[in-house]
Amino acid sequence: TKLTESGEWAARRAQQQVDWMWSTVDERLTAELHAHPAVRALRGELETEVRAGRLTATLAAERLLAAFRD
Repeated sequence: TKLTESGEWAARRAQQQVDWMWSTVDERLTAELHAHPAVRALRGELETEVRAGRLTATLAAERLLAAFRD
């Protein structure tokens, strides 16, 4: 086919592999984040604060990430 002849198919497949790599990293990091004890300890409180409008989503996310890093 024209895709095979031009190398476009191989390039698409290679990019698909890179995308899959990053998707796997994202999924595993998210799982580790949710399982982290310090994150679990803060999660409910921060969700409540965000729902009530007392804390921005961005600031809450930063606090969760800081807890994860420590």
